[in-house]
Amino acid sequence: MKSFSLFHFLAFFALSFQNSQESDADCLPTEVMVRVFDEYHGWRHKCKNVCPENQYVYRARCYTTCPISTFPQENGFIKYCVNNGEFSCPESICRKESPFCFNDLCLATCPEYTVSYKKSCVLRCPPEGKYVTAYSCTGVCYSGNNKTCTQACPESHPFVFRSTYLNHCLDKCPLFTAVNGTRCNLNCPIERPYLYKGKCVSACPPERPFVSLWNTLFNKIPVCTDRCHEGMGSFQNVCVPVCPSDSPYEYRRECVRQCSEDRPYVKSTPSKRATIYYQQCVKTCPKSEKTWEKAKQCVFECPKTTLLFNKTCVSECPSSFPFNYTKENSEIKHECVKICPPHTYQYNYNCFDSCPANLKYYLSNCTKECPKVSPYISSNNTTCVKSCGKHEVYSGNACAKICPEEHKYIANKRCVKFCADTHDLQQKIKQGILCLKPPCPTNTSHLEGTNQCVERCPQNMLIINGICKNSTSCPDGKYKENSTIGVVCVGKCSSAFYVDGNRCVKKCSSKQVIDGRNCSVNCSSAKPYRFINVTDYENPMTVCVLYCPEGFLIFRNKCIEYDDCINKLRVVYQDGCYDSCPPPTVLDSRTTCSYDTVVLYTTFEAVSFSLAFILFLFILFMCCYKGRLGCKCKPSSAKELEDAATLVDESNEEI
Repeated sequence: MKSFSLFHFLAFFALSFQNSQESDADCLPTEVMVRVFDEYHGWRHKCKNVCPENQYVYRARCYTTCPISTFPQENGFIKYCVNNGEFSCPESICRKESPFCFNDLCLATCPEYTVSYKKSCVLRCPPEGKYVTAYSCTGVCYSGNNKTCTQACPESHPFVFRSTYLNHCLDKCPLFTAVNGTRCNLNCPIERPYLYKGKCVSACPPERPFVSLWNTLFNKIPVCTDRCHEGMGSFQNVCVPVCPSDSPYEYRRECVRQCSEDRPYVKSTPSKRATIYYQQCVKTCPKSEKTWEKAKQCVFECPKTTLLFNKTCVSECPSSFPFNYTKENSEIKHECVKICPPHTYQYNYNCFDSCPANLKYYLSNCTKECPKVSPYISSNNTTCVKSCGKHEVYSGNACAKICPEEHKYIANKRCVKFCADTHDLQQKIKQGILCLKPPCPTNTSHLEGTNQCVERCPQNMLIINGICKNSTSCPDGKYKENSTIGVVCVGKCSSAFYVDGNRCVKKCSSKQVIDGRNCSVNCSSAKPYRFINVTDYENPMTVCVLYCPEGFLIFRNKCIEYDDCINKLRVVYQDGCYDSCPPPTVLDSRTTCSYDTVVLYTTFEAVSFSLAFILFLFILFMCCYKGRLGCKCKPSSAKELEDAATLVDESNEEI
């Protein structure tokens, strides 16, 4: 019970919504409601006489498919969705002012595309009144109001035309039918297949010699006509939309086997393949196309077997333009030119962007054989050259980047089968095997026990005096040094290496210091201080130095930065960093040590006394010295002693 109530509620809601959507249209009983799109208001409903094509009428509305419980019915002009008895009404139910009954409604006229029968508006005439006469239109029509179903055609419309669903009474037969008494036939018999002025004939008359297929809603019938319609061509007096393969060319709207002299060239248009204009006969080819004279055709590109000259495809060039220019990467492959253009190569009467594979380059020409002045063929582009390049070898009369296997040895830059001298040394290079006189080149070493010069000595061997030997140690006084050709025994390490025992190394270990060019555990007395060189941040090295660099202080035989000393609460004295001031200095600021003033004064007095005593001894010595020369050394008088004391005092004051 609840579900039933819900269904009725939804149905009521749907009808209410539908009515709200249709509020913009209020149609007459003879009209139908059509849903149309308005660019200003969107989808709206409008009233019209008929529905759009392929839509059905049901209860004065248009539908794309018939609703449930109805079935489609049509008469060739309109489609309806009907129930049983949809178009039947009781007789004499309607009055004179609205005499016609339709869908239980009394109307003044029947709706469009329905016909009256016994005061009812029906879709088709019933069998008992199977002929329909439309007085309000001409021809095979079913519109207007004045149309009725009768048992026979009236005298005013005596001709009968049978359409798919209806028998029409007409005042004359349509043009696309053949008159047979009062019948309008849709077809002609085989022996008289053509329609001419309403009659079937076996051949069209001279005044209308062409046969055209007439397509209508009701039939397809060949009709005699005086000319073919636009877009049609004639083939054996038959109008065709496409010319047949045995007469493919259109000439004045006629299909022909070949074009005539007044229009000798064939112009093809692929986009018109399904029309008679696919291949047309023209007087001259368009400006965008070339003329292929031999085939009498207009082409976008000349065939490969032809050459372009003056927008014409020719078999050979004229004497005034004798050169055949064969182009690369161009729409025009072959063109007749007066002379070969710049940057091209000439061979006989041919010009090339690049010489063909069977020819060689020499200056601006292509040649079969290189001349004596440039007898060799380059390995890059088959150019004739005087000599082969630095990294090339001579292989016959050609330059090669690699010698062939059967001539893999190289002597004097030439590929040979084998080295001439059995004592020759050999070296593998990119071009082949090089024959050499001893010794091996500087960039190689001689592999002991062989005749091979190798670019790199094996890892388990050493190079001693240019020979790659099977040894693990160098002779006394020699150092092992890595090189591009292997490990070499040298008397002195190269400038880029350091000495670490008996080895030449690129870098000392992190536990070692660099003393000169040696890796050592400790610095020597000649360079006692350690300085960490951080110029290379990835490989910092500890170097032994005699003096610390500017900005650095000595701390326990190491060079440290001034700020590093201060930040660690140490003190600075002269060039050194100390945990505390060394005696006799004292801390005169937070970070610096200096001598105390009292100590300095005492020291000054001691020095003055020492100098005075020395002066006294000097005078005494001089006095004794003079006595030896004949002067008597007698005791000094009081005055002399006083003068001597005064002299000592003056000397002390000066000091």
